[in-house]
Amino acid sequence: LRILKSKGLAPDLPEDLYHLIKKAVAVRKHLERNRK
Repeated sequence: LRILKSKGLAPDLPEDLYHLIKKAVAVRKHLERNRK
């Protein structure tokens, strides 16, 4: 998401989509952490 912000695309994202992406990233990190 940091990449999107640097390119100026983040403000165009709908609020729900933004939170959806954040949740997806959090879940992915959580799964990777538990896999070890």
